[in-house]
Amino acid sequence: MDITLYHGNNCNACHEEMEYLKYNNVNFIPKNVHEDTDARKELISLGSKTIPTTVIDGEVIVGFEIERIKELIGL
Repeated sequence: MDITLYHGNNCNACHEEMEYLKYNNVNFIPKNVHEDTDARKELISLGSKTIPTTVIDGEVIVGFEIERIKELIGL
């Protein structure tokens, strides 16, 4: 399963989602759009300017949508 989390500095929802994924031992690739211009470009290419944005096996989830994330990762 491929999971990428686009996040930023001082983003409470981003922090909550990262902690949730870590707590559940879910491997993911974090990409900070405030510190990495390539990550920012990737986020925009996905059709989003909102953080957190999570991509799970190609499905884009805008915002910390915990129920959808749980469904996709099998929790």
